Amino acid sequence: AMIERLSRVLAIASRRVRKARNSHVWVYELPLELLQTVFLMAGEGGADYMTMLSVSWTCSHWRSAAVYDPLLWGHIPLSCNANIRALFLERSQPATLTLSSRGWPGLLRDDGICSRVSSLNLQFQLSSDFLGDRTSYNLPNLTDLDIELRGLYPGQEMTCGILSTSKFDSLPNLRGLTLNYGRFPWNSWIYSNLTHLSVRFGSVYLLRSYNEHEEDEDILDIFRASPNLRSLD
Repeated sequence: AMIERLSRVLAIASRRVRKARNSHVWVYELPLELLQTVFLMAGEGGADYMTMLSVSWTCSHWRSAAVYDPLLWGHIPLSCNANIRALFLERSQPATLTLSSRGWPGLLRDDGICSRVSSLNLQFQLSSDFLGDRTSYNLPNLTDLDIELRGLYPGQEMTCGILSTSKFDSLPNLRGLTLNYGRFPWNSWIYSNLTHLSVRFGSVYLLRSYNEHEEDEDILDIFRASPNLRSLD
């Protein structure tokens, strides 16, 4: 019992010595705000979740700087287990969230999370993967939406009504929209507040209606539907 007690005392004393020694390292003299900026840059804006976790495990000083900055935890790692996702959701409050997912992320079934999402990056292998989910989403604070549709083989035409109002109840704050590949109709009023549109496929023609029963739409329809549009890539 005495040996165990001495071991605990020595362990506590050792930690105190290391902490006192570390307090004299120059990095401890940096303001927390500067450290947090460095962490954000090192973690690719929070997208590199392992860097964020490593930073918080390095030492008590770095942990204090990292854990109490919600912006460092707003990029939710959906590929991780539920415990890691819950940790990021907790530490990111009340900051807005960035979600990147192959398919529709299950987190969007939570209205509380939906209200915090500001950036959404979605990737689908087939149009049926997109259309297979009949849920309608309400993302009132979404400002940036990036959608990518990839076929099973190069050149495969993707047809999908991804801009239809049936998928999103309301996107009043959406300002940036990026469409990657696929073929999309421009037939929704919820994109009227766009300021930036990026189209990444073969030609503007692919923006025309995919439904033969609808009238063909062209680039002018985009301008009419989005009077606040400032840039088109």
